[in-house]
Amino acid sequence: MRQFTIPLEPKPQSRPRFNGITKRAYEVPAMTEYKQRVGYFVKAHFKREPLENIIGIEMAFYRSAPKTLLNAKKTRLQIEEESLRVNTKPDLDNYAKAILDALNGIVFKDDNQVAYLKLEKRYSLNPRIELKILSEHEI
Repeated sequence: MRQFTIPLEPKPQSRPRFNGITKRAYEVPAMTEYKQRVGYFVKAHFKREPLENIIGIEMAFYRSAPKTLLNAKKTRLQIEEESLRVNTKPDLDNYAKAILDALNGIVFKDDNQVAYLKLEKRYSLNPRIELKILSEHEI
């Protein structure tokens, strides 16, 4: 098992944009930059060839809480403890898609190798992404 903490605010995968003239799809530059930053961080800590076997991934997305939640004493305590789950947009699968795209070619050859995926999103005062890469035997 490999474990990483990526010190970035989680971002959901954006919808593709289309060029008005050629009708070709493209990605928003901010999303491309985000995926590159995630990739650079993981490359620095995953110093091996991309895995070729079936793998599992556990992802925990800790995102900043809105000020309205921080103002209430009860919810502020839950946020400090990181026990308050997020039940608002963006969707959890969009966060995961952005990370899987960023890990493509770095941790694994292709994201079709991922046979197990565990996801969660919580509020935190310390936004970050926590990843666990599991081998086929650990799933």
